[in-house]
Amino acid sequence: MNKVCLQNGTSALQLKDLEKNNELPNENVTSASFLDALKFWFKLGFISFGGPAGQISIMHETVVDKKKWISEEKFLNALNYCMLLPGPEAQQLATYIGWLLHGVKGGLVAGIFFILPGALLLLLLSILYVEFHQVPIVFQFFYGLKISVGGIVLVATRNMALKSLRSKGKIIIACLSFLYIFIFQLPMPFLIFFLLTFGIVFPNLDQKFIKSTIIQNISKTPLKLQYLTKLSSIFLVIGILPYLLFITLDNGNFWKHLIEFFLKTSLITFGGAYAVLPYVAEQTVHNFHWLESYQMIDGLALGETTPGPLVIVLSFVGFMAGFKVFAGNLLLASVSMAVATYYTFLPSFYFIFAGAPFIESLLHSERLKRAMGFVSAGIVGLIASLACTILITVSFESVDNLLKWESVDYFALIWIAITFYALTIKKWNMIFWIIISSLMGWTFLYLKMILN
Repeated sequence: MNKVCLQNGTSALQLKDLEKNNELPNENVTSASFLDALKFWFKLGFISFGGPAGQISIMHETVVDKKKWISEEKFLNALNYCMLLPGPEAQQLATYIGWLLHGVKGGLVAGIFFILPGALLLLLLSILYVEFHQVPIVFQFFYGLKISVGGIVLVATRNMALKSLRSKGKIIIACLSFLYIFIFQLPMPFLIFFLLTFGIVFPNLDQKFIKSTIIQNISKTPLKLQYLTKLSSIFLVIGILPYLLFITLDNGNFWKHLIEFFLKTSLITFGGAYAVLPYVAEQTVHNFHWLESYQMIDGLALGETTPGPLVIVLSFVGFMAGFKVFAGNLLLASVSMAVATYYTFLPSFYFIFAGAPFIESLLHSERLKRAMGFVSAGIVGLIASLACTILITVSFESVDNLLKWESVDYFALIWIAITFYALTIKKWNMIFWIIISSLMGWTFLYLKMILN
């Protein structure tokens, strides 16, 4: 796509007409039929393992290198914009590319198919989890799975730190964020808001305060107020109507808290699922009492084994919330999961459809980019706090006796270290390693049971 196209909210279909009239230069891209794009988005939903890095690589290889549906520049512009947003960047990138190719319907198809296969598989796994988790062989399987998650989160912390902490100031921000969450257990949204605001107002403390370019850039863009008004009205309706319906049902207070919680969570998921999980765990375990700490880790393990965005683990939380509140009713638990999924991803679609036409204006703001650098540094601290919480949970048989050697699970500590080595040094495939960890955990508990 072209800057003129983006600034005026012009769809990919309208771009063709402009090129015919020589109003835009041809960027050496080929048009994609809606059916061809649909086939790709459907396939992507089933093969998008490996987290955002792998998912973004698959999209780049197909839509830029092989199919040449969009240019390299437009792909990178779209990616940069998605990185600035709360929510799963890979899913938002798919939605954005779908919009570039075929407008709103293309964005909807791309975004929904990116989520749907993983969500349906996670629903099946969640049902199996609550029905058979107490069966010894299943418990042993999840034992190894949870241990591997401890190592995986350590790897995520290390990778995020290497990418984000490139100055002493950002290292300090990360350390303070860790203390804020892990030690003092204060609300995460306040931290994100503070870092974002601080970064915008004071982008660089060793430079003079300069006038913000955000408003200047946007003011030069011919904003489509009618388009924004119509889009916002539609999203308000499809967001509020289900809310009003559910709060009138039995246990309306539960549905009220569920919808409001997941909607709020979707707006603060900067940095992906690992960053938001400490907040989700604090609220759902200690505030709402929808599930236990170990179940949060089990859910993260299940989320790692499914395609699509890792933040789909929030759908598992919704399922467990409904399962507990409705006394094991699988149907209502499934509805609860659907509601959680709906409100987790709804804002992502709005951000893309509302912001994509004005992407060039937003990306020119250096102040906003620097502010996001502050947020990224804080997110490293949040992920580190999550890693510590998981390590304590899976490495000690009783968290109430952390100083007693007999409570230490030495196998868990050793396997976490092996996992870190395998994923960082040997670069083993994550899904393959999760399977190995599950089998090793099952073998260890089985041998332990025989020897005892």
